[in-house]
Amino acid sequence: SWISLGTGLVFLAILMGANRMGIRSPFIYGLFGIGGLWLAFLFSGLHPTIAGVLAAFTIPATSAITKNEFAHKSEKFSQEFRKAEVSGVSVLGNEEQSQAIQALEKAKDLIQPPLQKLEHALYPWVTFAIMPIFALANAGVVIATDFSSLLSHSVSLGIGLGLLLGKPLGICLGVWVVVYFGRSVLPSHLDWPQIIGLGFMGGIGFTMAIFIATLAFHEPSDLQTAKLAILVASCLSACIGLLLLSKSTRTPTG
Repeated sequence: SWISLGTGLVFLAILMGANRMGIRSPFIYGLFGIGGLWLAFLFSGLHPTIAGVLAAFTIPATSAITKNEFAHKSEKFSQEFRKAEVSGVSVLGNEEQSQAIQALEKAKDLIQPPLQKLEHALYPWVTFAIMPIFALANAGVVIATDFSSLLSHSVSLGIGLGLLLGKPLGICLGVWVVVYFGRSVLPSHLDWPQIIGLGFMGGIGFTMAIFIATLAFHEPSDLQTAKLAILVASCLSACIGLLLLSKSTRTPTG
């Protein structure tokens, strides 16, 4: 659609103009970049990823103040915060400390590029929502299946044992061999429970495991079973590894 493409180019021009005018609000670039440019490219028939790349080029990646200016402002307002300390009065009830905090926040906004702000704001969504959904959608994993048959299928049992037991056993045994024969030593801050936890973390297999399964199984039913077994075994490995690492790395209190 040429109309949608033209609309997208108008939004791109708006974003470029905002950059030239020195506008640094991430909200403005998010609004016109996603709500305007991205949607216009989507409806035009072009891949919206192109819109994302173009929008990113228009977002300011420089600071509004120098590092020395930021350091000076930080020291100044930190000193004001300390001088305004009143015993028994919280920050909420201390107007001077509240003003110092607001000044520090303003200095932080000036030194931090808008591009970095957007990156930090989007990071949790990309890591914990967009990427997992994207991976599952493109992997073609069918969740609707009989889990009782999955537990008894030779393909799923082989994959499950390989990821849940084979990976941790291989990693731990390999580390033990090189340590036992004096070829290496464990770092002072690392112990065997942590090695075992890392071994289970090694059982997380998705992209490469599915790729190997695609090469190994030609029957669609076997391939679907393998994909689901990889997903289940990877989740179990991650949970066990996380539990072991959280317990072994916990700092004792007192």
